[in-house]
Amino acid sequence: MLKLWIRTFGREFYKQHAGLLLIMFYLLFGWMKSGEILGYLRSILLEFCATPVAISGFCFFLLLYGVKSLTFINQKLSTNVYSFVKVSCGEKKRNQFKSWLGLYSILLFPPLFFAFLVCVTGLYYQYYWSVFSITVYVILLLWGLTRYTFRQVNYTFKPAKHIFIAWPTVKKPFWTWSIHYVLKKQPLMLIICKVVSFMVFSGIIWIFADSINDIRVYLIALLGATISHSVLLATVLRFERSSLSFLNSLPLSNWNRLLNTLLFVIILFVPEFILFGTKAPLSIYTAGTVFLYSVASLITLKMSLYFLKDNMDKYLKFIFFFFLVSMLSILNNQFLILSIVLLICNTIYHRYLFYKNKL
Repeated sequence: MLKLWIRTFGREFYKQHAGLLLIMFYLLFGWMKSGEILGYLRSILLEFCATPVAISGFCFFLLLYGVKSLTFINQKLSTNVYSFVKVSCGEKKRNQFKSWLGLYSILLFPPLFFAFLVCVTGLYYQYYWSVFSITVYVILLLWGLTRYTFRQVNYTFKPAKHIFIAWPTVKKPFWTWSIHYVLKKQPLMLIICKVVSFMVFSGIIWIFADSINDIRVYLIALLGATISHSVLLATVLRFERSSLSFLNSLPLSNWNRLLNTLLFVIILFVPEFILFGTKAPLSIYTAGTVFLYSVASLITLKMSLYFLKDNMDKYLKFIFFFFLVSMLSILNNQFLILSIVLLICNTIYHRYLFYKNKL
């Protein structure tokens, strides 16, 4: 039964989240030279063994990753395609529990492998309390995830709840549907994107603290924050293609659809704009430049998915190419030209997709 779960749940999970995992790996190790990776990894492992704050942060990240995996399993179980899972209730409970435990071990393999390295390092340097804490936490987390899914599959009866209070309904304009999807269906992915975005932004500001008045520092930080949302943008595009395809039949003009996309990326990036406002010396030129560059970058990432036909391998290559072009433009003070060119190209391409009925 475990092989079946891996071929269905496991394969689909890594297919959907491979981009996010690769980007996180690249942000951690991609900027280093090959000869420095082992020393950098050793220092990170020692930091996690010796610092309670680092251990707490890793446990929190592991919890988020675990809840994300649980949410993914729940979403699949709620669809008719995975209704065959209910047949597993006829298997012995012990075998079911082992199968779900094995599945979650596969889904959580990246952070579990890192936890294993931390434990090995802790044993070598005699940080026994850290090893004990991480081991117990991992066991409890896996047990909790497995037990929850086991009970959900085996005890599906839910008594009806009668609520006599008539809550007022609020109509949602069509331009809020993508935001509503992210907040309701992808809250963990949104949280992870924002945490990575804030860490990248704050880290770059800290590294270039001696050039705090240079706008290029903030644009580089925002470039990293923009790329942190690339996987979330791909997820939203899949939702729009699968659930909002009927918009092509509505009497909406090209400019309405384009405005919808602009509002979505602006609302999505509001926390980063607030963070920028708290750290940068504000002026009309700085705020306008940052706003223009951020919107142009986010729109480019989303529109590139149409051009690449949602191919994640090509999408990752495009992100790397976009990073290089943006970095060179920022360093050479050509960021305004780049932003204007990107907005014009995306507007033209959006118009082409609209009239070809490919949005």
